[in-house]
Amino acid sequence: MLKTLDENLHVDTRVSNFFLPVGASLERCGSCMFICLSALFLAQLDGMTIDTSIVVVIGLLATAGSLATPPVPSASVVSILVVLSSIDIQVHNVGLLMALEWYNDRIRCTSNTLTIILGAVMVERLCKTSLNSDQELDSYKNTQEKPLYDSEIRVLVNKSSEH
Repeated sequence: MLKTLDENLHVDTRVSNFFLPVGASLERCGSCMFICLSALFLAQLDGMTIDTSIVVVIGLLATAGSLATPPVPSASVVSILVVLSSIDIQVHNVGLLMALEWYNDRIRCTSNTLTIILGAVMVERLCKTSLNSDQELDSYKNTQEKPLYDSEIRVLVNKSSEH
């Protein structure tokens, strides 16, 4: 994603280097949508009447559950179980979702990736006037000390031991 943001979309590296880790850890729109839609589908399948309070509870629990979901394949299924048990729906119907979990997981990953990239582009475009110019960025890079590499450290140690 960094390569796409920096090279293809020409987003400022300061924005992409900040926004990508934050977005990757907090941005789970695909998981949230999957949890909500799956819970509503299973509620309708179970014959439950869905009113506004149920939809609000599902939305709140899905939001909290998507933030707690680790970025591993099929991790949203555990959050679905929490949401279903909190609104009194039989959890044995989750097996229906597992049949297409591999496909749903790809859709969630694509949605999460696209929202992170779109967010970084929007932040860069909206904050472009407040970001410093490239000249100031280059002068900042030139003033910073470059890290010593292992070979340079050995040369410095050998020179200092000779004296």
